Amino acid sequence: MMLLCFLLLICLANKKMSEKDESNFIERFTVRMPDGMRSAIAERAKRNGRSMNSEIVQILEDALSSDVSSVDKSLDLKQIKSLLDKISNELLDRIPKDT
Repeated sequence: MMLLCFLLLICLANKKMSEKDESNFIERFTVRMPDGMRSAIAERAKRNGRSMNSEIVQILEDALSSDVSSVDKSLDLKQIKSLLDKISNELLDRIPKDT
């Protein structure tokens, strides 16, 4: 009788755990991060009003959906214009001038 009760408790515990896991759990993945990255993600998550997990998922979704992976999206228009001006000036300096 004691063994039957014990087995019943184990089955109930496993059922509760599996129900919880199925409803809240898609897939786990452990990631090793360089020093400072965890706190940077925590700060970013706080700014965006998300949990760290939600923030990491959002970052991954953004990265995977990006069509232009080689362009740094953090550059704003002023930075782009400044870089273009610098490149233009360097090219103009290389053109021989009439003396």
